[in-house]
Amino acid sequence: MVREIKCSKNDTYVNIKNNKIVAFIIIRSEKTEKTDKYRNYIWELFADPIGKGYGSELIQEMQNREFLCLHVKKTNSVAINAYIKNKFIIVNEHPRGDKWYMKWPDK
Repeated sequence: MVREIKCSKNDTYVNIKNNKIVAFIIIRSEKTEKTDKYRNYIWELFADPIGKGYGSELIQEMQNREFLCLHVKKTNSVAINAYIKNKFIIVNEHPRGDKWYMKWPDK
């Protein structure tokens, strides 16, 4: 079961599968309209290799809107590998050391 919940007063949402955290990314873009529902959202994603792949619908939305930066937990190799397959690159480490910054290459 997958559900979306509001997790803060800042209109931030997460997707949860079986109440288990499997990936945590922060999406940011300076090129979106303030009314865009994907602007500055934090997402909890899950792997679905049989279906469309790891977060593929969200990846497509990101590409369409030119989202540029992901923060991905280092412990989630499935997510990291999936984003690399979708042409994201690791640019550096989060200051706390628990996440990678991954970037969609500039067009």
